[in-house]
Amino acid sequence: MLLPLGVSFMYGDAARHAHYEAVLITFVSGAILWVLTRSSQAELQTRDGFLLVTLVWTVLPAFATLPF
Repeated sequence: MLLPLGVSFMYGDAARHAHYEAVLITFVSGAILWVLTRSSQAELQTRDGFLLVTLVWTVLPAFATLPF
């Protein structure tokens, strides 16, 4: 998301605000998840791996569509 943001700033595009907000929302969401889970030391089980892959395939595209 930083590359389109940089290009928007370089060309003075009006969409730079949308890209900036998308980067900010994604960063804040990741920081919150990191703070909530940083003290966890449990080993991942097979079921956890399947859940992680499923969430990445569904949640990551949602963050990718934020600027649009």
